[in-house]
Amino acid sequence: MLYKLIDNLKKIPFVKTINYIFYSTLIAFMILIAYFFYYLSEITNLNLFVSETNLLKANLYKLVAYENKNLFDEYNNEIDATYGTFRKIDENINNLKFMYRLYDLSNGDLLKLYEVVSSYKNHFDNFLQHRSELVEKLLYNLKISRERFIAILSNHNIKSFTEHSLLLEIDSSQFLQFRSTAYAEQFLKDYEAIHKNISVLQIKDDEKNNLILYLSEYKNSFISIVETMTKIGLSRNSGINGAMREDISIAILNSNNIIIKIEKLKYQREGLLNLYLILIAVSLILAILSALFLFSKKLSKDIFLFEKTASEIYNSGKNLNFNNKFYSDGLYKLSTILNGILLIIYNNTNSQSKLVYEHEKLIEKIVSQNEQLKIEEKNINESEVSEQTENISNLEKSYQEIVELNRKSLALLYSAIDTHLIPMKKNCQIFEQKH
Repeated sequence: MLYKLIDNLKKIPFVKTINYIFYSTLIAFMILIAYFFYYLSEITNLNLFVSETNLLKANLYKLVAYENKNLFDEYNNEIDATYGTFRKIDENINNLKFMYRLYDLSNGDLLKLYEVVSSYKNHFDNFLQHRSELVEKLLYNLKISRERFIAILSNHNIKSFTEHSLLLEIDSSQFLQFRSTAYAEQFLKDYEAIHKNISVLQIKDDEKNNLILYLSEYKNSFISIVETMTKIGLSRNSGINGAMREDISIAILNSNNIIIKIEKLKYQREGLLNLYLILIAVSLILAILSALFLFSKKLSKDIFLFEKTASEIYNSGKNLNFNNKFYSDGLYKLSTILNGILLIIYNNTNSQSKLVYEHEKLIEKIVSQNEQLKIEEKNINESEVSEQTENISNLEKSYQEIVELNRKSLALLYSAIDTHLIPMKKNCQIFEQKH
């Protein structure tokens, strides 16, 4: 019964349960940490995705700001800034292509945006080409042809045409300032009037032809300017200007669609990531709680078996009657039962010791009587003495064997007490003190 008690005690998995729960919790915590870092990485990538699209839109608006400025003025820093913005837009689109591949998105809208931006850049290059021709060549030619015409008028002392030449200068200046075809038409009207008046002048034919030639150069220089500025765009919605504005409007619209698409993707991905995080956390918590429940159930079962065995020993030693129901109050009640068992074993040990002592006294008494009989019965015949001596010797031998057997049993019992019961008693006393 005692070995059964010790065996049941060894089955209680205190350390094993604690280790299992500790390592399970550690693994669960590591899984949560790993997923948390993955969660942060995904959120960071999504935020970068949205930031890249917003930066692309901001760069597109920079192009609009440069366009609203007077690009006909010689502000080379604005032109350099525009090309710098083109490079930034290319970087934005390349970064977005990488992110599109990362999230397996269709990049049709991104390719369309790239085409529109490329078209805008081509129109901007054409604008700069015509602008350079206008600023560096055509305006200079207009100035030279006007000065030549005024100079030849002065040389021939034709003062009546000075007023007409001034009208042409005013028309060309107003056209350059306001970019209206009405001033170009007025220039042509004034030109026709001057040409008609020159034709009826009473001067030499060579002089007349020179006047007409310089006047035609003046007109042709102005017409070249009108044609070039018409290509560039006399208004914001015509010519190259109109094409650029249309391209930039489409590009901004596409960028808005991309932003909406990315923000929707971000919202969906964040929702899934949060859902996965909650599911993982709940699953791990349930797994830990299940492990705790199963092990606590097994632990209570093993403790119940241990208490039942201890109760049986206690009942068998004290002849106490239980109603086959055992309600554990913890280790305090368990230690109380064990102390009772140890008390029973101690009482039984004392009984065994007293019995052995009585056996020893009985044997000593028998031996002394045997010696007395030997002295008193010297006259008895030898055969009877020999027979009686042999019986006494056998009886003494039997009692000696009994004594030796009891001594060995007592030694084994003391050894068992030293090995098992005394540490158990100390532990039980510790449990009682803690309680």
